[in-house]
Amino acid sequence: MQIDYNNQTQTIKIKDDLKFQYQIIKAMLFLLIANAIIFIFTASKTGFGTLDYVWIVLGLISVVVLYQLYFKKSTAQEIAIKDIKQLKIRTIRGKSHYALDLLNGKVRNLAVFSNDKDEKKLLQLCNKAGIKKG
Repeated sequence: MQIDYNNQTQTIKIKDDLKFQYQIIKAMLFLLIANAIIFIFTASKTGFGTLDYVWIVLGLISVVVLYQLYFKKSTAQEIAIKDIKQLKIRTIRGKSHYALDLLNGKVRNLAVFSNDKDEKKLLQLCNKAGIKKG
């Protein structure tokens, strides 16, 4: 992952494969929902069994995750500084996870960095751009 700050246009450019990864996840979730619908449709004709209730739960979980991906997550590769609310930093199991909280209510996840040098570079970039940390 590479993050660059353009001082002239006041934008951050993020180069990663997050958009492709989210598209793969969305496609798999649509397939899971379609499979759940088929199972539920056939079960409505033959009678519901235990496995059919599992497919109902899987279908509902897929719908919730798809909602999150479409309406709460962003895959933008170029973000204006004025559209960024703050940089979120979470530490889980000793690793820092970074995300940009955007003004439109979405979150742009950033990759987990493999070394401290890249993390320091991101924090310096945010300081240079005037993005507050939260």
